[in-house]
Amino acid sequence: HQERGWAGAGYHEYITKTGEVYLKIPAQNLGKGKVLISLKGTNHELYAITNSSTEILSGELIKVVDIKDEILIVEKI
Repeated sequence: HQERGWAGAGYHEYITKTGEVYLKIPAQNLGKGKVLISLKGTNHELYAITNSSTEILSGELIKVVDIKDEILIVEKI
C-alpha cells in the first residue's frame, strides 16, 4: 500500500487519529479531499470524505471516524 500513502500501516490504526485537511473535503460524501495525518512519526497524505452537511476546508482539523474502501471518513473537530 506504499503508493497509496498507507506505508504499511493497518487501516484500523487511523481510526480516532486527528489530522489536518490538505485539500478541502466536500460535504455529504460528494467528493474526496485529502488529509495529512501523522502516524508513528511519519506524515501521511490520505484521501478522505465526510458525512457532514458542510464542507471541511483546507487547514481545518479533523478526526478519523471510520474507513471505507481505503478512504478515511472524517469529521471536523
